[in-house]
Amino acid sequence: MNEDNYRIYVKLLQGNEAALRCFIRSLMPSWNDVDDVMQEVSLVLWEKFSEFDQKTNFLRWAYVIARFKVMNFSSKKGRDKLQFDNDLFELMAAECEEEEDLREAEEQAMWSCMEKIPEAKKQLLLNSSKKGVTIKALAEKLGKTPKSLYRTLDRLKELLSKCIQNQILEQGLS
Repeated sequence: MNEDNYRIYVKLLQGNEAALRCFIRSLMPSWNDVDDVMQEVSLVLWEKFSEFDQKTNFLRWAYVIARFKVMNFSSKKGRDKLQFDNDLFELMAAECEEEEDLREAEEQAMWSCMEKIPEAKKQLLLNSSKKGVTIKALAEKLGKTPKSLYRTLDRLKELLSKCIQNQILEQGLS
């Protein structure tokens, strides 16, 4: 595999690792073995990366591999008392994938809705969400009281939330 593919793989894995780890955890009865399964999944993803169509969804592809790795891992540990059967694995995996669809739709709707907000208000929302930024300091910088800034932010967040909900409902994903 060439260096470009390696970089693409690493970028895709890093960008999706938290969701993939969460998916694996949701299919396992305890946290104890999640790291081991995640490591196995990462290895198989790497080994099969040349087969991955980069025009498709990496996370969906990784979920399929993870599902099989979890079932395989579980069957090897079959002597443990708490194990899920394959039908339950399939049900839980399907629910996780539906939740991922909804999360992706919500994220897309959020960015779409953010584009509709005037630039100054958008920057206010983004700046108020930055790590280490306090409302008091932001209010002082803008020449407002913290109370009025909170009210403004609450209204903006409410408008953003309603816009996102409406877009999700229009897509029939709620």
